[in-house]
Amino acid sequence: MGNSKKKLRSSPKENKEQLPAFNFGGEKSPSVREGVRPPITFGHLSPKIANGLAKNCNWGYKMKRTNTFALAPTEEQHKHLLEIADDCARLWNELNYRRRQSFFRGKINWESRDLYDKYKSVVGSATAQQIQRKNSEAWKSFFALLRLKAEGKLPPHIQRVRPPRYWKDWNSGERQLLILIRCDCYRLEAGALKLPKKLKIKWKGKPKWNGWVRQGLLTLIYDSVRQKWYARQAVEVESPHQPLSSRRAYVDLGVLELLTVVVDGERQALAYSGRRALADWWYLSHRIDGLKSVTMETNGKKTTMQIKVLFRRRTLRFRQHVNTAVRRAIERLWQEGVSEIVVGNLKDIRASVIGGRKSNAMVHNFWSHRYLAQRIREVAPEIPERAKEKDSRGIPRVLHNALKVWGCTGERRPWSSSARGLAGRPRGKSPGT
Repeated sequence: MGNSKKKLRSSPKENKEQLPAFNFGGEKSPSVREGVRPPITFGHLSPKIANGLAKNCNWGYKMKRTNTFALAPTEEQHKHLLEIADDCARLWNELNYRRRQSFFRGKINWESRDLYDKYKSVVGSATAQQIQRKNSEAWKSFFALLRLKAEGKLPPHIQRVRPPRYWKDWNSGERQLLILIRCDCYRLEAGALKLPKKLKIKWKGKPKWNGWVRQGLLTLIYDSVRQKWYARQAVEVESPHQPLSSRRAYVDLGVLELLTVVVDGERQALAYSGRRALADWWYLSHRIDGLKSVTMETNGKKTTMQIKVLFRRRTLRFRQHVNTAVRRAIERLWQEGVSEIVVGNLKDIRASVIGGRKSNAMVHNFWSHRYLAQRIREVAPEIPERAKEKDSRGIPRVLHNALKVWGCTGERRPWSSSARGLAGRPRGKSPGT
């Protein structure tokens, strides 16, 4: 009996280890398919960090990523989702209003049992629980920022600490429509997404991260501009690569050249142009300005649905250019054996810019160096590489010398006119050639 009990206790662990990685109809990775795990190497890290990573990872690094895909509900399902999302927004706003008012009176009220009982039959008990938990996390983050502000350690990009806001669009006055689904209350199959209340919705697209280790919270978002439903699935995946060596790379962020990269020991730099992104930005900005003037003259409104669509398109196009440049750069650096990336810290860089209307628009409205640095930090662990910011004055002199050699400090280079009036690099040529 004792031996049988031990076997029964150990069998779930054995079955758990033998479960195959989930895959959306694609092939498994060679390591999973052959049953061979690659070795774990953390030679470029300190022993304390390496031991912690090796203890918490099955092999390699574990990362938290998001799969985003579009939903295609029927007309009846669409109405049902709108009702659930509206009730979720009501629950968040009522709970947040109670906590905001109690906080302003001097003592926050954490009680929420009555709101849970009120909405659990409408949105589901698991969804109501997730909304309460997310609101509590937002308030705990707010109190953490208040402590940092009192200690004088507030991050420089945060100018003011505010309590959590309501799920509401302040321009239109409409509620933000979100639905939070707990990790064990949904199932993503090849052609349909199974949700509580016997909902089975078709989805489109191809998830970027397959073979995930663990699935997390599922967020359903209704985009009022596109009038479509989107799903964001939080997953935990393993890094597809390991660093080949311990070289270091230095990255300089710019407006016309989004990324300029120099690797230790190299005499040439890699430059990723942002002129195409700037051309798209100017083109869409002129269209937005023209529509704004016409709208004000005809009906006295500041915005329309067409203007909102153009603003969304301008933002997405800029982010697409940045994401493409960052991913190509980091993949190239991994091939070069880079395990650490040093990004120049451009704090207060805009304060020293004195120029005309066009240059101010390029620096203050178009350029987003913080988004560039953020994408580098987010994409680097996928290789995996470490990314950190450093004052530009502390970057070794080899970076500035390489920029001069490669013509990235203002020297004239052969440019050709592009379709939208901006200069573009001739095909087949690199900077400095």
